[in-house]
Amino acid sequence: MQIKRKIPVFYHIPKNAGTYVSDWLLIAFRHYRTIRTNWLKNCTSNYASIKSIQLIEDGFIVARFLLGDPEYKIDCNESFKKLTKNDFSINLSNCSIGSFKQVFLFGVIIESLGFRIKNKILNLINNEITPYQFLILRDPFSIAQSVYGYNMGEESVHDYNHNKFKAKSFEDYILSSEISDSWLIRTLLNIKDSEPILEQHFIEVCSQLDGMKVYDITQVDNAIEEAILTCYQLDINTFSLKEWDYIEKNATKTKKINFESLSKKHQEVFLERTKWDKRLYEKYTRNTSYVQS
Repeated sequence: MQIKRKIPVFYHIPKNAGTYVSDWLLIAFRHYRTIRTNWLKNCTSNYASIKSIQLIEDGFIVARFLLGDPEYKIDCNESFKKLTKNDFSINLSNCSIGSFKQVFLFGVIIESLGFRIKNKILNLINNEITPYQFLILRDPFSIAQSVYGYNMGEESVHDYNHNKFKAKSFEDYILSSEISDSWLIRTLLNIKDSEPILEQHFIEVCSQLDGMKVYDITQVDNAIEEAILTCYQLDINTFSLKEWDYIEKNATKTKKINFESLSKKHQEVFLERTKWDKRLYEKYTRNTSYVQS
């Protein structure tokens, strides 16, 4: 019986170290290419042997496939749109499992807009490959501050969501309808914001997460290390980083607020609005205190 090889499949939850994880996956892929392949032997300046493929649905990126393409099959395939030497895009409707059979699939990043169709994306993976699925969770209060601070701060000037919140303070944001409510549950189960979250929804999402590796954001380096070690038997702690190995670790510059400093009303409203998020966080990270990171 042939043993299936594993590849990392990372679920990118916004403001949960997703860019940092994605950067490390690309660095690990370059390292893998150097020590495990001869792809660089016949490289050319016009083409790249490592490519990032954006999967597009309705004009939005729903996933990214990291591919090894030493024979430049993607460059010759008209279904793929070339963005840069390393970056291509393809409409999800034009994809099938055959789209990636002639290349080496190193890893997959499922973006937040792809969570609802994750099975459709995973079905594109060759059945000889086993997805090693993992994601990062973050304390609801910490992520709420990060989301609000980012969208209202200078860091998001380039973002179409910049300054979108009507609430002019974080405290007002807590009391508003703008604050996120059970984002992961709603996204994975495709539940509308107007619909209430029930116990059965929580149980259903837990059944999905039970098949993944789930980490607290404070353990993000462990998550990356275990994914690469499990799938490729490579220890990222031994990597010698090159000048082009850029790693972005986003950090919102706004001042952090302690949960205890909020009024009783704000605390009660926040806890009620985010109770399902907090249950998920505590169940999978075993963390029962707010993380101010």
